[in-house]
Amino acid sequence: MMRHFGLVSIIPLLCGVCARSQTIPWGGGPVIQNAKVVAVYWGSPDPNFSASIDRFYSQLAESSYLGRLSEYSTRAVSPFASPFRSWFGNPAEQVIGRGIFAGGFVLGPSEVGHAGNVETTDIGPRLDHEIHIGHLPAPDKNTVYMVHFAPGWAVYLGTNLLGIPVGYHLGHIINGEAYCAYHAAYYSNYTDRAIVYGAVPHQASLGNCVNGLNPVDAETVTASHELVESITDPGSAVVYGGFLSVGISSADQAWRSPAGPLGLDPQEIADACAGQSTRVLTSADPGDNYLITKIWSNVISNCVGLQPIGNFDGIADDNAGNSHVRGWTLDPDNPGAQIEAHVYIDGPYPYGKGFATIASIPRVDVNVGTGYSGNHAFDFVIPAEFRDGNSHSVYVYGIGTTAGNNGFLGSVPISYNSSMFVQAAVQPVMIGSGQTAGGQCLDVTGGSSVPGTPIQLFRCYGSENQRFSYHSDSQELRAYRDTDLCLDTAGGAGNNGARLVIWPCTGASSQKWTFNITSGEIRGLNGKCVDANARSTANGTAIQLWDCNRGPNQYWFRK
Repeated sequence: MMRHFGLVSIIPLLCGVCARSQTIPWGGGPVIQNAKVVAVYWGSPDPNFSASIDRFYSQLAESSYLGRLSEYSTRAVSPFASPFRSWFGNPAEQVIGRGIFAGGFVLGPSEVGHAGNVETTDIGPRLDHEIHIGHLPAPDKNTVYMVHFAPGWAVYLGTNLLGIPVGYHLGHIINGEAYCAYHAAYYSNYTDRAIVYGAVPHQASLGNCVNGLNPVDAETVTASHELVESITDPGSAVVYGGFLSVGISSADQAWRSPAGPLGLDPQEIADACAGQSTRVLTSADPGDNYLITKIWSNVISNCVGLQPIGNFDGIADDNAGNSHVRGWTLDPDNPGAQIEAHVYIDGPYPYGKGFATIASIPRVDVNVGTGYSGNHAFDFVIPAEFRDGNSHSVYVYGIGTTAGNNGFLGSVPISYNSSMFVQAAVQPVMIGSGQTAGGQCLDVTGGSSVPGTPIQLFRCYGSENQRFSYHSDSQELRAYRDTDLCLDTAGGAGNNGARLVIWPCTGASSQKWTFNITSGEIRGLNGKCVDANARSTANGTAIQLWDCNRGPNQYWFRK
């Protein structure tokens, strides 16, 4: 459980009473909607260690882990209740989504001195100063500064609500519990801005906080705890003041349980699950496998890690006239399990008519793309009552192994009728790579609209240069949603290795493509397939024509 010592909210390593039956209420304060994570390294960090933490944030910020915080979206915040609240404005609603990583920055000895002691009341003013002189990027209402202290720095808790020095530093045992990190906010009267931050001492240097973990795991499981609570309760403890004066307000709090006497022992969404962790594989790179804290879900009334992941690949007819719903799903919290996919027709849950199928079909591209073994694909035949020649919408959900921990597969429902796959011909879609489980997309290099610009593989982020519209009548794939720039081969070539480019639409045979929803192939000139060169998954990988071979680098699907 969490302890509040006046200024800060603090994470213990272990919790004796966790995952209790409870609902964590909203206190009316602001939340951070799309976190912009800035990593700050206080002192002289090991460059390999800081690179690992940078990579962790770059992957986690855009993962489903932050996406599942959407249940903590809120109504409008009362305007001007405090300077801290006014910083966030007065939106009609606060919708929490995924975020971005805004980079890592070092505050070396010339900025913060050599290793020593730092009190909680020092951190906010120092960040404000470094922002003011341009050493750190300025905040907006989505910014969270995650401050990681180099070995040798002791972070002291400062004073409690009564002004009495606490005298303990993070990592100290208090009443049998080790307190390892905290998050807070600082509102500067000097610069009129709010600075939301997490303070994470080097966990491997705090013997009471490591608990047998390697240094990176110890750091990431603690940092994930403070990050999700900074997002859902950024005003947990707000220090007001200029560089020399401080004050405390508790009127800005969002998602937290009621505190006990003197403001002690409230719980936020990660405190309720302290000591419970899971791993998240954030890309096809086995190194992107991070230990993170589980978080409390009011919807499920349990501690959860990640929602099921997967993809609703689409709908295809077979030669017998049956319509198949195909895709894959798995539960990262229990990746060895074969979970159910629930298919809802003519409306999302709970409005459509639902059917269950087991995701138990082999898919090598899913294994390669996620790093998880096992069979996780599904193929559901739509019942005859919905093969009536009319259009119907289909929604698919992955059903997690923890009751209620379910995930919607795909960003939109897909429509069909009983004779063909009829996703609207001019509906712009991203085209994801099967070998990265949709983590990489076809991308017009540099966002250029100059004819001849090559197509590459790049991380999916939904920009206009990753939006293509397929025209089934002309068999064209038009770039930038639906312009007169078509997917083509350089010089109209049809040989192995011919680079894919954008070119003004002319109706040439090199601009005609067929999309096979069953095999995932996109076939072009001479029956050759769209292919990621050398099966690479790196950003910038060339996209070319190549003989079709059913390889994972030739499997594509609409996102």
